[in-house]
Amino acid sequence: PECLAGLTFVLTGILENLGRDDTSDLIKTLGGRVTTSVSGKTSFLVVGHVLEDGRDAKEGKKYQAALEKKIPMVIGESKLYGLCHLYQNLKKKQAGIPEDQKVPSSSSAAAALVL
Repeated sequence: PECLAGLTFVLTGILENLGRDDTSDLIKTLGGRVTTSVSGKTSFLVVGHVLEDGRDAKEGKKYQAALEKKIPMVIGESKLYGLCHLYQNLKKKQAGIPEDQKVPSSSSAAAALVL
């Protein structure tokens, strides 16, 4: 399912269990786009609580840029999964599929995480 199609994400900080590449792969598998810097085209900033250098994520440039540009933030891995579920349910509703019915997907392990 391409439930994140049309959305652009920027990643900052370290998530609880997903590495940066895995997070990027998950978003891309679900149809989203991942870029490296916050811009007016950014849909969401995905924020790990701590930056790679150990500072609090709120001290980072991407976090500050997202605040200035009023970009919505997804703070933590569980919120990212929640966002994926939300958009998946919206896509199902638009397609007339009941929320409790699973949508056929590719064999990708990343897609299976949110189904």
